[in-house]
Amino acid sequence: MTREFDLAASLAGGVQGRSGAWTFIQDFAAHWVGAALSSDDGWTEADLDAAEARLGLRLPTALREAYLLFGRRQDLTSNHDALLGPAQLHVDRAGEALVFRHENQGAASWGILLGSLQDADEDLCDFFDPDDDSVETLEANSVQLPLPVYPIGEKENGTRWFLGQDVLLRHDGGMAILARGRTAGDLDRVRDLIPGDWLDDCR
Repeated sequence: MTREFDLAASLAGGVQGRSGAWTFIQDFAAHWVGAALSSDDGWTEADLDAAEARLGLRLPTALREAYLLFGRRQDLTSNHDALLGPAQLHVDRAGEALVFRHENQGAASWGILLGSLQDADEDLCDFFDPDDDSVETLEANSVQLPLPVYPIGEKENGTRWFLGQDVLLRHDGGMAILARGRTAGDLDRVRDLIPGDWLDDCR
């Protein structure tokens, strides 16, 4: 890690929406991977238009933006499992999902349900400053993911990741709990489960 790039702080902004995610990836590529994104690192609009015409559907905005920005950068997208190129995108055999990624030995695939392709992907993230009760509730109702605490060695104040019911959560020591729901309803459910002054909860 360099002085110019604080991975934890940058990732906190990255989970807030698409623009934050793309900024995080650009900074990660430049400062962590050591190769800044260039205009040649993404697929072209023509490539994606051809994929949509072949598939007979519109790609989700976030997926399209990702392909345009860094879809050709295998060092960012395919270290273990493979991001499919536009010409390889396909609907699964059950006719239920658009598949965009394969596990490296063919054991699994990742996709987006066809009924959710054009769902808005904003307003799925929120955060608040927790107290001890909030952290205990988080730990009791979610599973800590097997990611190392960051920064390494900061067991008391480091960043930990958790998985709840269709929601990804991050605990930054005593500073914040951040959540990203699969849907807006999933985000509302975790807000109810872990009471607090959630920043964007306007219910």
